[in-house]
Amino acid sequence: MKRVSLTLFFLIICNTIVSAQSNYFNQLWFDFVPYRKFNHGISVYGDLGYRSGVGSNRWDRVYLMGSVRWKVLDIVELRGGPRVYFDFYPEFNDVFEFRLWQGVNVKWPEIGRVKFAHLGRVEERFFYTFNSDRHSFAMRYRYRLSLSVRLGGEGLKRYFYLPASGELFFNSKNGSDVYHSSGRIMAGLGYVWSEKITYQFTMTAERTREYRIRGVELAGLYYQFKVSYRVLK
Repeated sequence: MKRVSLTLFFLIICNTIVSAQSNYFNQLWFDFVPYRKFNHGISVYGDLGYRSGVGSNRWDRVYLMGSVRWKVLDIVELRGGPRVYFDFYPEFNDVFEFRLWQGVNVKWPEIGRVKFAHLGRVEERFFYTFNSDRHSFAMRYRYRLSLSVRLGGEGLKRYFYLPASGELFFNSKNGSDVYHSSGRIMAGLGYVWSEKITYQFTMTAERTREYRIRGVELAGLYYQFKVSYRVLK
């Protein structure tokens, strides 16, 4: 637990450093994630979400996501699916993004109550800017190392857990005119309410470059509240 506490403390310090940057912005994220597990290790997820920029960098995003997960081994899972984003800006043209992605998730190692996971994925991103007929395409590669620490005993149906992660982004050169993320770190608190419902609140620090402000590095904090709902048979 000491190592976990040090990790979370480090993430909080990094968030504090990010908030001290001059080019700084906040975002609020709200997500609802229904999903269902089928036979043969297959699960289907459907995400619905809303994001909003706070302060001078005001913008709004509505998005829909669908994905399929296939557990091919005890610790290996294949993932993929489409995503659709609508970005609304008060001072700029709105943007539509259609995204396809494919990934592999490896759940290893598991040390007591601490579970680690490695997710690598590839994204094909198609952009269209309204009122300008401008469109573009970009590839992006992502790697995320995450961990989850269960705080309740194995026999409890309701318990808290601590999620944390670090993620790196590698963007293609031909997508230099779009929104680029370079790295994220996240820490939070989750609560398993029942077999169906899980609540999670996280705070994420990110370094990025907004495509409307070319060459300007930005830093931000994202506050996310997510509800996951398992659809049972």
